[in-house]
Amino acid sequence: MTEQELLENGWEKETLTLHIQEYDPMLATNNKMRRLSYELDNSFTSDQIALIERFLREVNRRFPNIKLCATGTGYIQSEKDAEESIQDETVEA
Repeated sequence: MTEQELLENGWEKETLTLHIQEYDPMLATNNKMRRLSYELDNSFTSDQIALIERFLREVNRRFPNIKLCATGTGYIQSEKDAEESIQDETVEA
């Protein structure tokens, strides 16, 4: 299915959320990880999401104490369970 067909059939884009995690040995907690999540928007195209994910992989490769990831890169039907979401990779642009 194309993105347009999914939208016409009641599917909605998930909100793209970026997550950053940093290892900090100086933290007073046992976990030693500092975390931040930031919700962006649900209007990103497949190509834009792919570009963002390439950037995240490059940051992860170059900075060993920092890990980035993205969630919300697929489609969901609001009345269905999260297990029934379609990930962005399966959608034709």
